Amino acid sequence: MKRIALSGLVMLLVALLPLPVAAAEGDYERSYVILINGEPAGSEIVRETAGADGTLTSVSEHEIVLTDGIEANRVAYTARTVFSAAREPVSYHFQYTSGASGDSFEVSVADGQVTRVLTRSGQTSEVSVPIPPDMVIFDFNVYHLADAVAARYDTKKGGRQTFANFIPVVGADLPLEVTATGTGRLKTPAGDLDVRNFRFDMSGIWTGNITVDGVNRLVRLDIPARNLEVVRADLMPGAAPAQPSVP
Repeated sequence: MKRIALSGLVMLLVALLPLPVAAAEGDYERSYVILINGEPAGSEIVRETAGADGTLTSVSEHEIVLTDGIEANRVAYTARTVFSAAREPVSYHFQYTSGASGDSFEVSVADGQVTRVLTRSGQTSEVSVPIPPDMVIFDFNVYHLADAVAARYDTKKGGRQTFANFIPVVGADLPLEVTATGTGRLKTPAGDLDVRNFRFDMSGIWTGNITVDGVNRLVRLDIPARNLEVVRADLMPGAAPAQPSVP
């Protein structure tokens, strides 16, 4: 099947208690279903491991099938993010596993600089910029990174808060505005789940809603303008009873 180019996928898909609450630490795994126009179109599987030094490493696998009604295109990729003990991004790696090119980008944060190395069709380019204040990495295609955005939101301060969302593909940041929109309780196969809701807006380019649980784990993400929704797999209709995740 035809592989969609890096830029094409970006265009298609281009998300609380006092003080920020860190996501639960330790080994953790969760699966999500990606829906387009209300129909399952792919999956995202996330695994996280906490290091003895306080760092948190998140590895995810993604697969999505995009169709124009005539041709179906399978896109698969992996991502790896390392967070510091303060849950700030230290490094980020993204690579396509579908197709033959292996296009990828690597982001590293050190010595006051954010450096991005992009490899596309065998050609490599690099850019370095000063670390912006309140930087996050909420990639267009790696939805569970909404965890880190929710964790950075200061609920004591409340209101609309702005973060510098570093976009690896372009090697620059854009303002990401996040606003808490309330709390709720979901009925799930494992019992009631208390959730918090946020709305995000990245310069009008990318807007949507994030729902997280009590430890800032993504429950649901939706981007209405893209007809895109990402939902915890165990909360989908007909899902088997959820097994408790490791905190």
